[in-house]
Amino acid sequence: GLESLYILLQNIDPPAARNIKPNDSQRILRALEVFRATGKPISEHWQYQKTKKTYAPYQICLQENRDVLYQRIDDRVDEMLQEGLLDEISAVLAKGYKWSDPGFNSVGYKEFQPFMEDTDTLHNCLKIAQQHTRNYAKRQMTWYRKCKFNLSEPLNSININNVLKSAESYFRNL
Repeated sequence: GLESLYILLQNIDPPAARNIKPNDSQRILRALEVFRATGKPISEHWQYQKTKKTYAPYQICLQENRDVLYQRIDDRVDEMLQEGLLDEISAVLAKGYKWSDPGFNSVGYKEFQPFMEDTDTLHNCLKIAQQHTRNYAKRQMTWYRKCKFNLSEPLNSININNVLKSAESYFRNL
């Protein structure tokens, strides 16, 4: 069970176990998978990532007007449905996966479970999928406000010359 896996993780990689809660099955399994695949504890990989900077990223944030973004999201979810999203979900379920599996917890799948189980209409599930996708985009925008970008530009006025000038200046001053 999960408790014995957590004890195994504590023995293999105490630093990782201190950072992972005993009931966090996904992270416990991931840490054990990394150890089994590489022979190195995941905490060693974490430490390497903190200390090893092999590149200097140049980060650009393209900002879209919220109303335009939300309309694009709604249109994209409609398009996904038209292009066979329900068939894709059915095919995954037919392979033996269950709604409780982690992959089905992603936005765009879980919202259609009620329709697939005949407990809600396709229209309602579509509206919920669109809303959840818009909620996710809003959380991303909130996250990005905390980040530092080398260049932030409105999507409708992005200019390649401005991008190039900014990037050249950034790399020249490294």
